[in-house]
Amino acid sequence: MKNILTFQHFNVVNAVAVVLLLSSSLMATWPPGTAQAETIPDWRETGLTLPTGSPLVCIDGAQPNLVLVAAKPSNSGPGGTFAYNWQSGQKTLLNDQPYTQCQESTGQLFVTARGVEGARRFSSLSPASQVSQYAPTDLAGDGTGLLYSITARRLYVSPDGGATWQERGLPL
Repeated sequence: MKNILTFQHFNVVNAVAVVLLLSSSLMATWPPGTAQAETIPDWRETGLTLPTGSPLVCIDGAQPNLVLVAAKPSNSGPGGTFAYNWQSGQKTLLNDQPYTQCQESTGQLFVTARGVEGARRFSSLSPASQVSQYAPTDLAGDGTGLLYSITARRLYVSPDGGATWQERGLPL
């Protein structure tokens, strides 16, 4: 019985190897006339210097040329949320509060504080913070503004980035 299993295993391994070799050679020339893959642009120096102290960093999905950074006040400068434009090299203070959560697909930022219900929300496109009734505990990453908050054993959903909230389901 042991020899049969070894023989079958050997055949399966060989079959997988042949399939991988054939598929890689076919992919190298598919579609016809495209033997080489497209070239990916090289990395380049942006010229940006981010604050020290392991700040939170987020790519703004609404403006992909912006890197959003939450910085605490330090000897090197004031704290807050900054937008770094890696194409122009420009640094802009968006808000005097460093964000605590980022929804990268939409660029929506949230400031939450321990012991305080709710959150402040803002973005690079709308830097003036607005009140969100609940602090999000989970943020959708699919480009929608969906947010979820579990507060006092209840589930709340915001379809619009925290502007409005709806309670869903039974208490948890």
